[in-house]
Amino acid sequence: MICPACRDEMIVVEYKKIELDICVSCRGVWFDADELGLLLDSLDLATDEIGRVLTEKVAEKARKCPHCRSKMEKVAMGADEGVVVDKCKKGHGLWFDGGELDTVIAGLKRTPGEAEADVGSFLGDVLFADDGSKQ
Repeated sequence: MICPACRDEMIVVEYKKIELDICVSCRGVWFDADELGLLLDSLDLATDEIGRVLTEKVAEKARKCPHCRSKMEKVAMGADEGVVVDKCKKGHGLWFDGGELDTVIAGLKRTPGEAEADVGSFLGDVLFADDGSKQ
């Protein structure tokens, strides 16, 4: 799959039995339809905020969906709706630029007693070697 941000080839990585398409160049992450909900459920994060915040459109240059190549819409997301992500109008999925997924997850309320999970750390391990260089 081609990255909608930098046009490089993305890699597929499995995290908690969810396939993530990750761009090692710009560190963006593509979620096919419903995969973000599965990830948040696996981390015991509240998913009720996700449906609510995906309705607000934000003015910003549109990217093309890596599946259907149609222009995606910009939507505000996160606890304070401060992160802008790209959403396929045909429902194919969501695109998070590098660091945006961490920001959204950090802002969501965690349920009591859950084990700490760090998606950002996982993505960092996938994208960068111990010396900080790209793998």
